[in-house]
Amino acid sequence: MPDGGDTVIEPWSADTVVDTYAWPKQVWVRANLVASPAGSVVGSSGTSSDLTTSEDRDILRRIRATCDALIVGAASIRAEGWHLPPRGHTFVLSAEKALPWESCPDASRVTVWPSAPGEDLATAVHRLMAHVVSQGYRSVLCEGGLATVRALAHEKLLHEVCVTVRGSARTDVLDAFRALLPDAAGCTPYRMMASPDNATIFSVWRCATDSAA
Repeated sequence: MPDGGDTVIEPWSADTVVDTYAWPKQVWVRANLVASPAGSVVGSSGTSSDLTTSEDRDILRRIRATCDALIVGAASIRAEGWHLPPRGHTFVLSAEKALPWESCPDASRVTVWPSAPGEDLATAVHRLMAHVVSQGYRSVLCEGGLATVRALAHEKLLHEVCVTVRGSARTDVLDAFRALLPDAAGCTPYRMMASPDNATIFSVWRCATDSAA
């Protein structure tokens, strides 16, 4: 597991945000998570809203607005609600069909991707990613849940992991990343940036990938 090396925590900069979170001009699979230093992705409410900040939400809106495809687990939809990207298609990984369709703003832009009988999550995400790439989607965002991100990381299908950590030290980021993705060998810190109040660190990790992309 990476130790962070000499990665410098940069001060908040709007230009740095634009540069860091722009989608590359190639197929790129990015996961985005917010966590405590202990690696928890939910707060007392049972959702991630307790951990987010205005800067974190701005970054999420930025990368969601320009993604071609969004991957999310059914449990996240049930807990967090629908957050469809403005132009991208949403793929919901689900072992069952119970979803809150009545609150979905546009079901025509949602595909439920069920697990086949006896299929584990790793196999399901492999099938899904092969489909996504075959359909020509290039900028692919995964917003969780954590099991889905871990499966993508374990199978080396992620190019990048963005982790927002409610902490102020490099060790907070490293501890959170180890707790979130303990099997994510081959991921190294690319950039770390502090929030304007120095209470949150935005980190980006680049990962070795076996993706067909």
